[in-house]
Amino acid sequence: MLVLTLLLCLLPAAFKAQDIESRYPFSATLRQDGATGEDVYKLYWNFDADEEIVYFAVRVRTNGWVGLGISPNGGMVNSDVVIGWVTDDGMAVLQDRYADAQSAPPIDESQDWFLTEGVEEGDYTVL
Repeated sequence: MLVLTLLLCLLPAAFKAQDIESRYPFSATLRQDGATGEDVYKLYWNFDADEEIVYFAVRVRTNGWVGLGISPNGGMVNSDVVIGWVTDDGMAVLQDRYADAQSAPPIDESQDWFLTEGVEEGDYTVL
C-alpha cells in the first residue's frame, strides 16, 4: 500500500525557496498571480521508492485553510482530499477526507495522510 504523507515544513523566519526545494526536488506551481507572477499555490513533493512513501509540502498565499486533492480522473468526485490549516495559537491541523460527491467531502474512513508540521508565515501557509 502506498502511504501518502503531507509534510508540513516548519520554516525559519527568513524562508528561502531553495530551502524547501532542497528537501523536495519536484514541484509544480498550481496557481500564479497574473499581475505579479508570484506563486499563489505551489506543490512540492519527494518520494522514497523503497518505503513506498510520497512526501508532499505546499506553500499557499492564504492565512486560512489549504486543500489538496488527488483524483483518478481530474474531477472532485472520487478524489482523496486533505484540508489543513494553522490555528491562531500556531497548532497545525490536518483532516483526511474523501470526496464522494461534488460537495464538502466527509472524513475519510481510511486515514492515510499524516501531518508533521505547519506554519503561517506572513501571507503564506506552509503545510
